[in-house]
Amino acid sequence: MPHCRIRHAHTAQALLALACLLCWPGCREVDAPQGLIKDQLILRAATIAWKGRESLFASDHAWRWQVADPDSSGHAPAGGTAWVRWLPADKRYNRRRPLRWTLTPAPTLPARIRFIPRDSSLWHGFTCEVVDAKASPEPILRILTDSSDYANLLDFARHLTTGYFDQVVRHWQPGPIPVRCGQEVSGEVDLSACLRRAVAIWNSGTRDPWFVVDESATWGVRLLHYRDSRLRPPLQAQLTRQDVHGNPVRMNIRVGDNYRTSRDTTYVIRGMVHELAHTLLLWGHSTDREHCLWGAAPPLVKEPSQDERKAAQLLRDLPVGLDLKDYRVLSASE
Repeated sequence: MPHCRIRHAHTAQALLALACLLCWPGCREVDAPQGLIKDQLILRAATIAWKGRESLFASDHAWRWQVADPDSSGHAPAGGTAWVRWLPADKRYNRRRPLRWTLTPAPTLPARIRFIPRDSSLWHGFTCEVVDAKASPEPILRILTDSSDYANLLDFARHLTTGYFDQVVRHWQPGPIPVRCGQEVSGEVDLSACLRRAVAIWNSGTRDPWFVVDESATWGVRLLHYRDSRLRPPLQAQLTRQDVHGNPVRMNIRVGDNYRTSRDTTYVIRGMVHELAHTLLLWGHSTDREHCLWGAAPPLVKEPSQDERKAAQLLRDLPVGLDLKDYRVLSASE
């Protein structure tokens, strides 16, 4: 189900739970940088710096938004004012910084609310239904991709989640995803070693690993080798089990005996990196040949791009059930 959905009867109670003073003592609106932010990713309750830039969110700032009826037009519709800020780091949030909204809506504001950022070069505008203070609206920072094929990171993430998950955020269980590599060999190619190498490639340079090799795991990803069979495609990720909410529980990476000689090892590792990207719920394919998820032919690169790493991080840190279709992605002029 999409994030932040409520019945109309709960609207007054939900808005009352969020409503408080228009401003807080000491809060100030940050001076927005010129253009789009490319190397910093702000997600739910977190500040994640990709290239060491944390100054924008290092202290107590607040950003101003307008709230309005989603059917209203223009950039300054009647409605109310909202502010969002990140609070100091808290051990309960694993040193991440929880966000807090202050909302002062007009009495006639509908259940479904349009959030319009004052600085649309910094934030994506969005529409949602406020449930309560525990299910606060989710602001998403506007971040450029290295690839010119996509308008921004959110545009890329939506593209990669359109087919299977309909742009709704899904999650694995918390923690690294266990991978059962087994002891599979095809001719001169050690398929299991190739998968372990792909796991290491995805985990390289990350504070929190994406995967862990665990041969006894009862959930996660498993390598399935179809001996004496040539598969089309030769490698394929397959979602085999979901929980009642649509979150993944088990996936298989299927591989046949298409690869037989030692010269194929490089291509198998690239293919395993590609399939592991799918297991991170990036289920679609990219139009950029510099991405490991390039879909027009077998991958040409040996590791995921920063775009793909950031898209996977975005999905992991956004709340499960959030509907990315509720966000505006195509331009900075909302």
